[in-house]
Amino acid sequence: MHIFYVDDDFEDREIFREAISEIGPAYVCNVASGGSEGMKFLEDMTAVPDYIFVDVNMPIMNGRQFLELLKNDPRLQDVPVIMYSTTSYSQERTEYFKLGARDVLVKPSTFDEICELLKGVINGPGLEVAATA
Repeated sequence: MHIFYVDDDFEDREIFREAISEIGPAYVCNVASGGSEGMKFLEDMTAVPDYIFVDVNMPIMNGRQFLELLKNDPRLQDVPVIMYSTTSYSQERTEYFKLGARDVLVKPSTFDEICELLKGVINGPGLEVAATA
């Protein structure tokens, strides 16, 4: 399983990477510090990630702009993209879904909550045991 996460906040990237390692020790998690770096990384990758998580509020290229670029790239358009933010506005959620996001999640406040949220997204219902075995 290969996860890619784009977020301008260093601490959020490290916590996310640690949570992915916790729920799936064999999972690969690459990160980028912004939309431009993320697009460059994805262009250079030989394999497409299984999931892409994107912070909504980033400078220069925000999450919406990044999502639009992903969904216009034939190689990446079918990769599930999860928008990940500290806030949840229903109008923005609707817009992200229209642009092709698989889900829009609010960042949890504790590490355990982050792990549980990511398990639910990546492993799906009933697969948590398989990921930790």
